[in-house]
Amino acid sequence: VVTDGHDVIVGTGKIKAKDLNVSDLKNIPTSGNLNNADFEISDDMLRLLTNVVCDGTIVLDKKYFENKMRIQFKLSKERKIKNLIEILDRLELKHSFKICKKTGLNILQPYYIRFYGDKAKLIYELLDRKKEFPLFFKFLSARQVKIVMDEIAITDGHVKDSSVFWTTI
Repeated sequence: VVTDGHDVIVGTGKIKAKDLNVSDLKNIPTSGNLNNADFEISDDMLRLLTNVVCDGTIVLDKKYFENKMRIQFKLSKERKIKNLIEILDRLELKHSFKICKKTGLNILQPYYIRFYGDKAKLIYELLDRKKEFPLFFKFLSARQVKIVMDEIAITDGHVKDSSVFWTTI
């Protein structure tokens, strides 16, 4: 379910959801073909990429661009914080965990989790230099798509009646 103004990939292009026709449905790319073998990426890297797309921010230094960058998360929910830190620890990715104190506007999301340098650049490259699911996700196996869906349920979504519901902007 998306808003009318949301872009939907159809074939090799994008159209607004309000302009979709029933005939377009056969041209919407899908992922997780039961015949796909696992794509060569670790399960925890898939989890981290999903977290970055759903809850992260890619910060490029205005002077140095991607030569000096970080990926950060501003979170409040304990389940999100615990999950993300466990992923970062399993990936042996050095990170910081701090309280946001620059403004009084951080009441809803009071904690920063950040990582810098080469690992941030690697994630940026794996995401095709955009904060969106990369094209290689269409080659994931059904097992890997389940990992992504489970991670979406922890970040932007929730599980109800054995289904994942996902709300995003």
